[in-house]
Amino acid sequence: DVSEKAWFYSYVTKMAEKGIINGMTATTFEPEGSLTRGQWATLLYRVAGEPEVKELSKFKDVPKDSYYAKAIAWAQDEGVVMGVTAELFEPESLVTREQMVTMLYRFSKATEAKGDLTGFKDAGKISGYAVEAMKWAVGEGYINGMTATTLEPQAHSTRAQAAKVLCLFIEE
Repeated sequence: DVSEKAWFYSYVTKMAEKGIINGMTATTFEPEGSLTRGQWATLLYRVAGEPEVKELSKFKDVPKDSYYAKAIAWAQDEGVVMGVTAELFEPESLVTREQMVTMLYRFSKATEAKGDLTGFKDAGKISGYAVEAMKWAVGEGYINGMTATTLEPQAHSTRAQAAKVLCLFIEE
């Protein structure tokens, strides 16, 4: 389901070759499928080289035997992720575009956001915690509008979009 003619082909294949992103099955990637918070944390963990985790996450909804347990623990320790509450991470919830870039912004340890959001008519819909991250992601070219004039910060990120964002970030 990843055609060579698809806009995301090079991003998906590069991330797969690096072992960052996998298919949903042995023969499908599901590029238009939604990405969960747990999956995004796992992708960032792989980009970081899957460092050793000394203690698992304290989030009550992150099972210790889940595929994302170490990734979320690492991301929490590094300040990359926050829970939706102090006790819950919601790893199976779909990650929004603003959540995705906020986690990447924290992961990058960027200190300056140069992007301009004024051309996007929905910039006012960006949650307060995500404004700097969205400016940064737009300024760095990691994310662009879903249309010429909208960012759709509350929309769920697709697997293809995540592959593109990570590929651009890694190849910087």
